[in-house]
Amino acid sequence: MSISARIFAPRNSSDIITTAQLAERLASMGGVTATGLTVNAESAMRQVTVLACVVVLAQSLAQLPCNLMETKETGKVKAYDRRLYSLLHDAPNEFQTAYHFWQTNMAKVALHGNAYAYKVMVGNEVRELLPIPHGNIEKVEQDHNYKLWYTVRFARQGGTTYTETIPQENIFHLRGLSLNGYTGLNPIAYARESIGLAQAAERFGGKMYSNGAKISGVLTHPGRLSPAAEKNLRTSFEEKHSSIENAFKTMILEEGVKFTPGAMNAQDAQFLDNRKFQRTEICALFRVPPHMVADLERATFSNIEQQDLGFVKHTMAPYLVNFEQEIKQQLIAQQDRLRLFAKFNANALLRGDFKSRMEGYGIGIQNSITAPNEARDLEDMPPYPGGEKHQMQQNMTFVSEGGTPNADSK
Repeated sequence: MSISARIFAPRNSSDIITTAQLAERLASMGGVTATGLTVNAESAMRQVTVLACVVVLAQSLAQLPCNLMETKETGKVKAYDRRLYSLLHDAPNEFQTAYHFWQTNMAKVALHGNAYAYKVMVGNEVRELLPIPHGNIEKVEQDHNYKLWYTVRFARQGGTTYTETIPQENIFHLRGLSLNGYTGLNPIAYARESIGLAQAAERFGGKMYSNGAKISGVLTHPGRLSPAAEKNLRTSFEEKHSSIENAFKTMILEEGVKFTPGAMNAQDAQFLDNRKFQRTEICALFRVPPHMVADLERATFSNIEQQDLGFVKHTMAPYLVNFEQEIKQQLIAQQDRLRLFAKFNANALLRGDFKSRMEGYGIGIQNSITAPNEARDLEDMPPYPGGEKHQMQQNMTFVSEGGTPNADSK
């Protein structure tokens, strides 16, 4: 059975405690929050703000081309002749594009703090990267020589499973914030109370709107009711006025029965304000600006561009540096690390409107920073003869210390 078949085959994991589950149990006393709701990565994704933040992070990273660069005497160039370039930029395996590979890894790091892939090696060269489902990693251990060992669960034909301990040389491991230095913290487990409160607020809202009377109240009868009559009155009232379909229907009460609604309503409970606050807290957990998850309450035309820039600088840049260094450390042979390195092109996130791009290209060309054909290449336009030469304004020249034209500039 191939390595991919062993990794992705169906399994029965009801009696297995994975690394993620163990972290959640240790960090959250079984994952049950003060609201009584259990919060883990799967349940957290059902909360729309969590889902939106993870999607923003994953898609923002995935759209950035990951280039393998080589440092030469003439400068830094893309290492097209290396197989690793194709794995990082185009497709790491036969069933995933680079976009889906990086999107999946970013989502795993955001939700679990770790992402894993099996390295198919031929000699010292990585030929393929196969993503390992997070639940298949039983444990990660570090020996006395500081070498990492990964216990991975595989599946045999017929549905049975077995575990295999794999050295770090065969695992590509991306991790988020870490305390022990080799495994990332589970952000969902540590922020369980905030996410649980958001989930509880959603359930409260659903219950409120499922009841046409909006809130429980008191039915008062002038006489004394038997238990059977009391039950019939309550059942009859709920059938006619519960559920959203019966909302705002005219209430008709007989035999002097009066309905007194409860004193507390959604506004008194600050229901909407609480939901807004939890949405802000979850955005803070993932460091995603609220406007990127459709919360435009405090966004303006003047500050939204700066918030986008802050997202690139303070949210995505740390992830990019982290992933680039892990690629160099784990995927590039040691003898090549002085010359080869990975670089995510963040220009896709910083790309301005057409006018701003043209003005920027013009400044770069006039100051001999960019050649015309380089600017055209960024716009997916074909080069033209002579466009590879750098240009400079004619009235610019070198000046000597005395302020007169230098002879070298003539």
